[in-house]
Amino acid sequence: MPPGKLPGFSGPRRFQRHTRFGLLVALSLLATQAWAVDFVVQLTNGLSDEPLAEQRIDVRRRLADGASEWVTKAYTDIDGSAGLSLDDGVYFFQARPYDQRVVSADFSHSATVALQAGLLPITAISGVSGAPLANISVNLQRLDEDGKFRWFSGGKTDETGSLVFEPTGLNDGEIYRLTTKSPTDGNWLHSDAITSAGPMTFTVGNQPLTITLTNAISGEPLTDVKLVARERLADGSSRWMARTDTDANGQAVFDLDGLGDDRVYFIIAYAYHNLPVTSADLTETGELGMQAGSVPVTLVDGDSGQTLSGIRVVAREQKADGSLTTQAGARTDEQGVVHFDLPGLADGKPYTFKVQDVYGENKIKYSPWVTTPRPTPSRFPRPKTKFSTTSRRRWPSPRRLPIPGSRPAASRSRAPPKTISASPA
Repeated sequence: MPPGKLPGFSGPRRFQRHTRFGLLVALSLLATQAWAVDFVVQLTNGLSDEPLAEQRIDVRRRLADGASEWVTKAYTDIDGSAGLSLDDGVYFFQARPYDQRVVSADFSHSATVALQAGLLPITAISGVSGAPLANISVNLQRLDEDGKFRWFSGGKTDETGSLVFEPTGLNDGEIYRLTTKSPTDGNWLHSDAITSAGPMTFTVGNQPLTITLTNAISGEPLTDVKLVARERLADGSSRWMARTDTDANGQAVFDLDGLGDDRVYFIIAYAYHNLPVTSADLTETGELGMQAGSVPVTLVDGDSGQTLSGIRVVAREQKADGSLTTQAGARTDEQGVVHFDLPGLADGKPYTFKVQDVYGENKIKYSPWVTTPRPTPSRFPRPKTKFSTTSRRRWPSPRRLPIPGSRPAASRSRAPPKTISASPA
């Protein structure tokens, strides 16, 4: 061997190249070890502390703009643990052991990350039968700072009526509630406020209130009519609670919380001309019959016998002091009819009907008095107005009831201009 030669040594230049490569590899390894971030994710049931094995853990990196990107995944072992070694960065971890996502806080340094799941297991049952409600959609809402509940998450119950939600901050002051649609009337139902973790039973629905709406004269069912349920409050005011429409049989069903216990409701039907018909206050569930259209007013041209469509008819009530106040008004339909429902009429309150400018003469005309629900044809010959009725009841005497628009007199009431009282037909 030549002097100064060593096995595998071929000269200074090759030695320098090998040395530089070795240093680069060593520095790279040191850098990798120095910037590696190690995590241990521990997944447990938040109520029992039992480890959740064989569950997928997803790792996401937090980006500078606040968004995130998926990095990798791991699975928990028999102890509910999953170890991960990641590059330098900010990460968070999520899992779905009960089909609802559980998300950790953000981490930038090696740490043991505790993930708890199963905080709010619910069972949905029928408020009518008590049976579990399978495959229904239930939403979890959180109370925001503005005092309004907003959607947080949602899911469907399984065959046993069970579903697990994962609310954040539930034991730290956050407030939630459950909401779902009533299987009875399709309106939204809400649970009481939820302030702590733990299992709960969500009772959905109540004993139903069935409404049957018919025409007050013919008894025919009124279909596709909007019904609104309002709750009567302690101070006498009311608030909107639910709405539905009558079906082909004139029926509709309401699901009203507390009806039959200590809460009071009433129903408003908008049957004709969008004019309201209001029920009495209700304190019990069951069946309720409602009627609408108790006073159909028909406008007829007294000369030709043709009905008058598109004319506004105003129902005016006479008060105790003799003054008139407007209760309702609507335009006649294609048959010349307006259907009224007038409060107190069945108890004898006097009403009259007013029209104006029927023939372009810019004059106001009144009908005779109406004191009981009845069909009321009103005839309009030119140039004067004359009202008649097909009712078998007699009109009240002008001496007993003042004519609309008149002033009290010592011996008799005087009719206003262009108003002629008609004898019964």
